[in-house]
Amino acid sequence: MDKGFVQQSEEAHDEPRLLMLETVHEYAWEALAEHEEVEAMRGAHAAYYLRLAEEAEHRLLSPEQENLRAALAFLIEQGELETALRFATALWRFWSLHGHHREGYSILEHLLTAAGPVEFASAGSSDCSTGRASMGGAPVGRSAERAA
Repeated sequence: MDKGFVQQSEEAHDEPRLLMLETVHEYAWEALAEHEEVEAMRGAHAAYYLRLAEEAEHRLLSPEQENLRAALAFLIEQGELETALRFATALWRFWSLHGHHREGYSILEHLLTAAGPVEFASAGSSDCSTGRASMGGAPVGRSAERAA
């Protein structure tokens, strides 16, 4: 594996991870762009990491932090606010446990503000507002309006 296009990284208390060389990563992006498949790939990436965030133990998410950020950013860029809010709801405990309060607060505030006074169908929206409050902000959205 030493001389290949993929390198193995062994981190303490984690399973070995495979890392792609940056030049291979850039080539893959160019190939996707050439075939107009970037959006489809980013959508599949976001769906995978949403599922991971919802199902995985929060300690297992740490090595995936950059992938989680990229997936959430894609959903926000695409205007998929309800799905992004669902993703943020799954991540708020991770953010809180790992000291990423400012990042979590900023994302939750952006999503809840952008969504406006919309009642989200997902049960997680109230959890998201609660998570925002537990990270130092006041709840926003319909649940906050009802509380006022």
